[in-house]
Amino acid sequence: MSVANEIAGGPVVLYLATSIPDRNLLEQQIQALAERGYRLIFCPDATALLQLAQTRGRYAGSICIAWLGGALAEICSAAVRLRMLCPQIGILMQSDATDSAMLQALHSGGDQFCPRDASLELLAASLHSLQRRMMQMPIIPEPSQPQEWVLDQEGWALISPVGISFSLTSTERAFIVRLLREEDRRASHYELMRAVASKTDVISNPPGASHINRLGVLVSRMRRKFNQGGTVLPIRSIHNWGYMFAANCQLLA
Repeated sequence: MSVANEIAGGPVVLYLATSIPDRNLLEQQIQALAERGYRLIFCPDATALLQLAQTRGRYAGSICIAWLGGALAEICSAAVRLRMLCPQIGILMQSDATDSAMLQALHSGGDQFCPRDASLELLAASLHSLQRRMMQMPIIPEPSQPQEWVLDQEGWALISPVGISFSLTSTERAFIVRLLREEDRRASHYELMRAVASKTDVISNPPGASHINRLGVLVSRMRRKFNQGGTVLPIRSIHNWGYMFAANCQLLA
């Protein structure tokens, strides 16, 4: 799918689809929304979406909305990162319309939710509602450079964007390294549990409640350690799936 037409002056909508069951229908929706004044830009993946969202200053004077559609785990992952890196962007999420899916989407940072099979009228109304709310929000200047963490000393020290260094225990190091191994900096409960477990631990897939609770305790202790140092640790929970490091991080040898 090509980049959708842009109409000068309208809100910018960055569209991410992790799966496209009906391409013709999607093209019709995009064209119809463009005719309503939205400047739609198709993003082939979450990385492209984040790059555009972080450089949306080029659309001076325009509201910017991310429209995330497709597999729930993928769009929740993208929403967590967007909310962390681009706090002022509006997020419309579209997936299966179950209570669990909607709760997970909203907990991940979404502002609006539409069912996967939503009509064009509902989709347009949701975008308009989000646009109207965003027009009433005060504009807060954002940093010109994205905040970047650094994992140094072979993974034994995590340095905040303002230069505060935190020493990591072996378990904390294993947890952080496992998150940062992936391009999208996220890992499932099973993958993380395997990284931090002892050799005698038997880990089922998916892990049992006791193992998931162990991960929760570990994350809580890490957050408390960083909070005591005046720093918010950007680890976000992905509901019923795993965790994500929701910020840029440079890995040093």
